[in-house]
Amino acid sequence: MTRRDGGYCSTRRTGSWRIIGTKWKRNTEMAGSIVLSWFPVALAVWLGSGFTTVRRGIGLGAVCAAFWAALVGYGIGPEVFARPGGIVVLIAGGLLLIGMGAWFGGRFESSRFGHGARSREDGEEDLSETALKQVHEELVRFDDWLSDHRELVDPWPDFEEFLRSMLYRTCHAGRLRVYVRRGEELVPLRAADTVVDMEPIPAREGIIGHVLTSGRSYVRGAPEQGELVEELAAKHGGSIAWCFPIVEQGRSVGVVVVGRLGIEPLRHRTVLAVVEALAGRFWCSLADAVRSRDAVQHDPVSGLPIRPAFLRSAAQAMAEANREHEPVVMAVFSLEGLRRLGDAGRWESADALIQEVSAVLKRKVRSDDRVGRFDSSRFIVLLRRVDSALGSLIVRQLLERLQAVCGDASRWGQAVQVRCGMAGSGAEPAELEPLVTQALSRCSEARAEDRVLVSDVGAPDTTVEAVGT
Repeated sequence: MTRRDGGYCSTRRTGSWRIIGTKWKRNTEMAGSIVLSWFPVALAVWLGSGFTTVRRGIGLGAVCAAFWAALVGYGIGPEVFARPGGIVVLIAGGLLLIGMGAWFGGRFESSRFGHGARSREDGEEDLSETALKQVHEELVRFDDWLSDHRELVDPWPDFEEFLRSMLYRTCHAGRLRVYVRRGEELVPLRAADTVVDMEPIPAREGIIGHVLTSGRSYVRGAPEQGELVEELAAKHGGSIAWCFPIVEQGRSVGVVVVGRLGIEPLRHRTVLAVVEALAGRFWCSLADAVRSRDAVQHDPVSGLPIRPAFLRSAAQAMAEANREHEPVVMAVFSLEGLRRLGDAGRWESADALIQEVSAVLKRKVRSDDRVGRFDSSRFIVLLRRVDSALGSLIVRQLLERLQAVCGDASRWGQAVQVRCGMAGSGAEPAELEPLVTQALSRCSEARAEDRVLVSDVGAPDTTVEAVGT
């Protein structure tokens, strides 16, 4: 029972104070846990943002704020998120962490040490956007270019011009040189170029040889390259700003040398890397297209273009010759007796003879002349930039060499007679089809008249004797 002096009321007041004290103690402990867990996270934000930029400092602060909230929820329990006071404390602490990241990041960015980091960050954003645009644009351009140049006899000189344009559009690159590997030498991709500094160079010397053999690009002033690489580049007199290899199936097949860059290379390394990848991919795509075309358009035994492919390439060569007002000579060589080798079962001998004849023709003509296998027993040659006298001399030399090869009965089991018909364009522009028809007609006349050479270029030649007759 309660006393009249108010003992019952005194007990209620004592219980209320006890409850309040318990709640205060729990809230104090919760606040202490929250604050104690906040300080190590704040220290991490201070240390991390003190060496970065404002934007990265804000990002670091946001990440640390989320981590701190998760840490509090795990340590205290989900009840902290059910209390308005707990939510207010978490929001305030998170905003404070983000503000600390921005503040200390800004102080570092404004210092002389932070200028480089800020420039790199801005540059990375700019160049990433540029790289994405350039990838799409250059892929579309190359697809169009490859469609137009796939059937050219030699598309590589035009490909070098495409590379020049691409590197200028993407990097404002100038003084470009492109080399392709030929054994232990690097020769210009554009074979017709006669500039002195485009002559063949050793494939294993200097900074260009280092780039080719190592498969790693060179950018002038890049700190990771080391002093030895810079010393190799210095031997070129500072004329190389950028050099990168072209790698096909794990092997360096070429190298691109740039003498001038219109962008800051160390700031735009991503752009340079994208351009290197595009140039290598385009090179390999063109090489694959040329190989696929040649596999279809070349005779498998002789390795020479078949008739349709030869006529296309000869038409292009004659169009160029007519524009330059250059005389041309067409010659047809017929191997009489070649079919008899096959009829006698000497197919391997017949193939070996065809291969040796094609090797002689390819070895004796120039790079801008055209050679093809017209049919099973006839070969055809187009000689550019030759007048009547020079054309006759070259054809006689070819004929004599072919007679020496085909007339060796001890090798083939029987002698094979070689006859030739020759026709020239003279001083006037000529069309391909009449010139080919004329050369074929002269070759048929040589057989009908039992002569070795019949030509409408100068007087008929009767001085060349057939071997084995």
